[in-house]
Amino acid sequence: MSQTTWTLKPARIDEIESLNELIRLSARGLSEEYTQEETEALIQYVFGVDQELIHDKTYFVIQKDNVSAACGGWSKRPTLFGGDQCETREKGYLDPLKDAAKIRAFFVHPHFVRQGLAKTLLNQCEQEAVKAGFKKLELMSTLPGIKFYRSQGYEGNQIIDYTLPNKSIIHFMPMRKQINDL
Repeated sequence: MSQTTWTLKPARIDEIESLNELIRLSARGLSEEYTQEETEALIQYVFGVDQELIHDKTYFVIQKDNVSAACGGWSKRPTLFGGDQCETREKGYLDPLKDAAKIRAFFVHPHFVRQGLAKTLLNQCEQEAVKAGFKKLELMSTLPGIKFYRSQGYEGNQIIDYTLPNKSIIHFMPMRKQINDL
């Protein structure tokens, strides 16, 4: 990633709407494994910015010419996935000595795929989690993300069903990675 072309920075509260727009574009453009109805339900009930990550300075955006191309983060909180609108919110903080940090809300604009942006974000998140004392990471992958996360050393082999408030059943895969060697 060229430093003169791309900028990786912590996301700001005043960027939430533009980041949510990026998330919607990514979901609609790159979620071929889900039906259009499932994708729209995910946007309504799950996909979106989690302001706690922005407040914690653990959510990042990559921009090119002031256009947001990718976003993603990590968390020291127990919530595994979902934006502010998601009902699966958990309070408190994780213990890095026994808990896994959470990799959260990775989205790439469809015009910027296959340029290493998700990998750059993931590397940033993993390095920061290590600095915070975590030895393992976990995430809830969408179906389109499984191949990417496997290529980055994450393991998971069981698809789970998650029921949304509108009764749509969405398939996800929980995945984990030991990060002792970073």
